[in-house]
Amino acid sequence: MHSFSNKTFTFVSYDFQPDTGVISLLYDLDGTPFKERLIVPMDSVDTKVIVQEDLDRALFSLHLMVGIGYWKTYCPKRIVIKSGELTRTQAHFWNTVYTNGLGELYYKNDIDFRDQVHFPYNTELITPQPQGANERKEHVLVPFGGGKDSVVTAELMRAIGFHVTLFSVQDASPIQDAARVFDAPRVIVDRQLDPKIVNPTSAVRSDPAAFNGHVPVSAIWSMITLVTAILHGATDIVYSWERSASEGNLEYLGIDVNHQWSKSLTFERSLQAYLETFVTKRTRLYSIVRPLSEFHIVQLFTKYPQYFESFSSCNRNFTQEAIAQHTPTFWCSQCPKCAFLFSQLNAFLPHEDAVSIFGEDLFANVSLLDVYRELLGIQRNKPFECVGEAKEVVAAFELAYRRADANQTPVMQLYAGEVRDTVADHDAVIQELLTPSTDHAIPSDIVSRINYEA
Repeated sequence: MHSFSNKTFTFVSYDFQPDTGVISLLYDLDGTPFKERLIVPMDSVDTKVIVQEDLDRALFSLHLMVGIGYWKTYCPKRIVIKSGELTRTQAHFWNTVYTNGLGELYYKNDIDFRDQVHFPYNTELITPQPQGANERKEHVLVPFGGGKDSVVTAELMRAIGFHVTLFSVQDASPIQDAARVFDAPRVIVDRQLDPKIVNPTSAVRSDPAAFNGHVPVSAIWSMITLVTAILHGATDIVYSWERSASEGNLEYLGIDVNHQWSKSLTFERSLQAYLETFVTKRTRLYSIVRPLSEFHIVQLFTKYPQYFESFSSCNRNFTQEAIAQHTPTFWCSQCPKCAFLFSQLNAFLPHEDAVSIFGEDLFANVSLLDVYRELLGIQRNKPFECVGEAKEVVAAFELAYRRADANQTPVMQLYAGEVRDTVADHDAVIQELLTPSTDHAIPSDIVSRINYEA
């Protein structure tokens, strides 16, 4: 089992240039500097009305959150913060993010993380006191990835009369295509990672002692959207984190390892408390689809056929290489996420329509049988991907099985032969999946206006 390194990771400084929108984030790892740049469009920003105290606290939080992608290369035991100070409570938040948010990395690299993350804090530091009322402008920033979830979120918020601005980091092809269909203002942040972290031939990436793996991207996005919302005057940031995201993949050294931890309800509530207490009271962040299962979200999505030719949920569209080279995959038709969504679409659309969306029949692909066994919960653990729960996959297969337009395919025969009879009451499961949960973190003034009926 690997241990944390004896290196020192330093949060050196952050800088924001309001005339260009350039944010510079500097770090140091035992003498190796890292610099990340973010560029926020400033064309429509009135810098005179920005609350500088809120912005500075948000930039400091952004500096700490983005650092996780550089710190994880060696998991240094010693952390130094030169760009600001933390209270004990703030340090506990960051300890949790750097522990639970990297659970998958620790598991896959066989790292003993227990009681190893210790952010420094000042016991005499006075807790920041964000001022001001959270006056609603009904201007929402919707992080938009061009997939089914963010499409449903944007459409739900528009339906209740909110002014929606779509937000994205970079501008992958599926995001562009789906955004054109939605037809709303957009804010696109350019993110430039340090070459040493993305270049596979760099000293860091080629070092056998360095760790590589999953980071909590949604947590990083949350702080980027916060800074952007403060600059652009959006009082609400509305994410698309469904209730299924709270389910983990497996247990490792006492924690529930969850590929989607930074989309979980636990993280959402913790983040909300942190932002309101230590950063700003003027901007709030929540997920509007938290009460819904993935199964339910897909049912809602199928009511918007105008997106069928433009959306994509395959993560291979969003690699640095794909974005830089403008080479969209749309559907790789090989990953667990593609396999999962294909099953969900088959629940609510004729089989031929799902095939038309993907360009091929994934139920006919025998190489996906083991992937579907994992998704159905009958083999190994839930895949480390943004996929729903096994019961959602079973429910989708059941509805497709009853329609009987793909029952001769190898994947449907797998379901009929190995899974279908193990469920006592399919209708009860389907009904539960289509019933919104009351366990969420949506502000009461918002949830009372949302219509989740398909």
